[in-house]
Amino acid sequence: MERYYTDIEGAEGPYGREQLDALVRRGLLGVDSNIVREGDTEWRAAREVVPELFAEKGRTSSGGRGWLKWAVIGGVAVALTGLGVGLLLWAPWSSGGLVDEDFLRASLPSDVSSFQYSPGLTEHEASDGFPDLDAASMALFCSGRDIAGKLVDAEGDSVDTLAANGVFDLFESPDVALELQCGRSTAEKAEPGWLLIRAGEEERPFLVWHGQEANLIGARDHSFSGLDGLCMPNEENPASCAPGPALVGRDGWWVYGNSGAVADFARDWTREDRTETTSMEIVRLLSAAMSPAMEVRTVVKPDQLGILLRGACFRSAPSIALTGCFSDSLDDSVQRIQSLTRGVGWQRRPMVEGEELRHEYLFLARDEADADSIATELDAVSRDWRAHLENTEAQAIEDMRESGGAHADFREAQLRAFVRAVHESEASVDGELVRWEIATDLVDSEERAATQRREALHARYEAIGRIVRALETEEKPERGDLVAVLGEQAADLILMPRATAAQCEQIRGRIAELESAGVQPSEFGAKFRQTQRFSTGSCAGMPMPQTLLSCVLEAPSFTNMEGCKGPSIGVRP
Repeated sequence: MERYYTDIEGAEGPYGREQLDALVRRGLLGVDSNIVREGDTEWRAAREVVPELFAEKGRTSSGGRGWLKWAVIGGVAVALTGLGVGLLLWAPWSSGGLVDEDFLRASLPSDVSSFQYSPGLTEHEASDGFPDLDAASMALFCSGRDIAGKLVDAEGDSVDTLAANGVFDLFESPDVALELQCGRSTAEKAEPGWLLIRAGEEERPFLVWHGQEANLIGARDHSFSGLDGLCMPNEENPASCAPGPALVGRDGWWVYGNSGAVADFARDWTREDRTETTSMEIVRLLSAAMSPAMEVRTVVKPDQLGILLRGACFRSAPSIALTGCFSDSLDDSVQRIQSLTRGVGWQRRPMVEGEELRHEYLFLARDEADADSIATELDAVSRDWRAHLENTEAQAIEDMRESGGAHADFREAQLRAFVRAVHESEASVDGELVRWEIATDLVDSEERAATQRREALHARYEAIGRIVRALETEEKPERGDLVAVLGEQAADLILMPRATAAQCEQIRGRIAELESAGVQPSEFGAKFRQTQRFSTGSCAGMPMPQTLLSCVLEAPSFTNMEGCKGPSIGVRP
């Protein structure tokens, strides 16, 4: 059976065709999502690898880039699944574990299935442009436009790809400034620390923060189970909410999500007979054993263990992940561990932070005897995994050096550190909890590579922050920042003069002059194309350098006018 991997955070795979189909139905995987068939070495768009999954009418969700949202926290881009996928919480810090246990008992959905956490900004990052990225991330929840994601995800993209992904629209839309102002207001009202929660089989999504009510552009007041809230107006039934974003608040907590999901949350939140469910208990116990000092941690139910283990490969050794992170024998061990486990946690400290590379897995066993059995199985997994990586490391490094690309030195250093971490991995048991540490201290060359990559990321995010501030104040960004984030060609297009309404009228006047002079049959095609090119709906706002304007206005025929070429990017920004 063919197996596939995606670049969706927390849902990398492997998957068979039926599982991919399920991801498409849930909106997680779309036509432009990156996907790779096991054994291949390059990512490709899902529409190219498995086009049959999108043959059904209407199944054209952008998935990956369209549904996958990004927040930039702690200096690293963290994937946040968008509406239809997960719950994002701004949560207070806890003296032990990730968040206060009383908060978890009072606020977790009764059918919670997983959560993901990242700490807030450090003092250094708070002065380096990251708050501006925070504002751009939160703008998503004001309007639905993923401003931060479009900029963060643009690294290395061609101009055509940038255009197709709507990056150029950010510099043309009059609404972006308002959306960023709303996002900044929301970000300033929330406390630091993020939790991404998934609830129920359908993984109902909510954004929750502690602080003040946020703005929700275009919304009206609405009562959800007696709680004050906001939702988009339903013109056909004013007493109900239209499908789309909604808010509900209680005791300083604000919950954001789709209006139907928010209504479900409010009903669960206000139930008088609310008690802690098994799912809530598992999340609470694992949370208490996890550290708020690490950057990302995810807690899921046991059937997701294989995905989490492969997540270590995708985050630390993507070249090996593409050609097979595990052997079949490892898959068998994973299934045995799942049968002994109530819940699983994963927390990591990326190598880019320096000093060490660390992945920790926490297994909540059914009892202490099962905990000992899990530890024994993990010892076997470690031995098999070490042997498998020893057989693949040299080829992966060779392939990496041949392919080159950006940050190749860092990627090779990260791969070497990850393989060494697996060699040094060990499991420990504390009652019903098993902790499996895959960690290693970095050697000098790896620390240098990590420092260089971290500095490059900081410079990039600082540039994005300055672009966000310029957009928010309706100013033109600096060319240097645009080049750093989007490349020279994209920067030139964004800063290029745009056609004004008056210039477009001049061009259409020239077209009328050529028509009045008579049009030869051989020019009919060119005449039609130029009339469309500079029509009322197409001309204003298009890139219009002075050389192009002069060429068009001085063209002696429609054929000559057609030869007046503007910037060619495949898709008009």
